Amino acid sequence: MNIHPKKQVSLLIGSPKKKNSSSATLGFYLCNQLDPTKFAYQEIYLRSVLFEKDNNPSNWLDDILKSDVIIFSSPLYVDCLPSYVFQAFEKIYQGRKETGTNKDIQFLAIINSGFPESSQSQIALDICHHFVRASKMKWLDGLLLGGGSFLAGKDLRKMGWFVRNIKKSLDLSAMAINKGKTIPDEAIRLMGKPLLSKKLFRWLGNMGFKYMAKRNCIAHQLYDRPYEKKA
Repeated sequence: MNIHPKKQVSLLIGSPKKKNSSSATLGFYLCNQLDPTKFAYQEIYLRSVLFEKDNNPSNWLDDILKSDVIIFSSPLYVDCLPSYVFQAFEKIYQGRKETGTNKDIQFLAIINSGFPESSQSQIALDICHHFVRASKMKWLDGLLLGGGSFLAGKDLRKMGWFVRNIKKSLDLSAMAINKGKTIPDEAIRLMGKPLLSKKLFRWLGNMGFKYMAKRNCIAHQLYDRPYEKKA
């Protein structure tokens, strides 16, 4: 009886946070929906492996280059990706080029932002696509989520109807990866649906802003206008 080894999945987390990040929430949920008889996954926090070498393995790049599937989950930073993500991408690109490997690595990107519109992350997704094409990997497509800050540190399985479209999108994506296929259009569409109406999103955002101001003892300064000239 032949026992096939499990395919290696590398979950690359682009958030600077080591815990309580929306990027990790999305990535872990997806990885846990993969067929455990076919796949084994490892998480790699890109900022940590680049800047905290004493606490991380030195062979992180080799682990990525040996992957069968890369799932990249990251927040949006000023319509783009965090700077250290570019450093990691460059190292992966150079690693592929120097080893001359033709290993077929599949790549899926998940970009979340604090904006209510998922389309705000399109430039970041295009950058990921360009990187994958230049590195001669297989592009599985990308998922864009708006309003992702509401997920930070939470368990999607316990969030109920509020995240039903997100879970369905990730479930469909996992099914596609299990079958070696690209991400279906329905998964992309569901992830892109707004979590909240813009009106409700603004109201919650304002409430959160006022709460943070009160917690930091500056609520009385919220309506200050120091830039106005006094008569």
